[in-house]
Amino acid sequence: MCKNKILIAGFGSYYNGDDLLGIVVADELRKRLMNRCVKIVNIVSNGIEFIHQLMSDNFNLVIIIDTIVKNSSAGTMHIIELGPKDIVDYEKIDEISYLHKLDPGLTLVIAKSLNILPNKVVMIGCEPKNLNSLEMSAEVIECRKRVIEEIETLIKNYL
Repeated sequence: MCKNKILIAGFGSYYNGDDLLGIVVADELRKRLMNRCVKIVNIVSNGIEFIHQLMSDNFNLVIIIDTIVKNSSAGTMHIIELGPKDIVDYEKIDEISYLHKLDPGLTLVIAKSLNILPNKVVMIGCEPKNLNSLEMSAEVIECRKRVIEEIETLIKNYL
């Protein structure tokens, strides 16, 4: 039995260069982490799948891996820790027009409104350089290693 359950969700697209980061990191973590208390999934351009994953179990921690744009240098690692109070309420969203294109932020808003958002959410990723190719940039490939190390440390400290 697990004291704490963790969901790791690698968001991304196979067709947008550095946006592949979440998928690649999730795939690598799946090979490295053998722990029944950690569930690792790929979320490929379908935020509804993320909502379904959150509904599938009572997770204590969610780690979202994605590119994070903060207008810093390409390959800069960003870590954002969130709790329910940090997520805007669903009623404050003007429009959600196409549910299959939900980004991680909007999926968290929906998860909060459904009362399936855990108390701790960590978004971790890298500043992208190129979202218009089929390959990841060298900067994000290098940052990926730091993201994996950070997630492994986070899991070790949380379980």
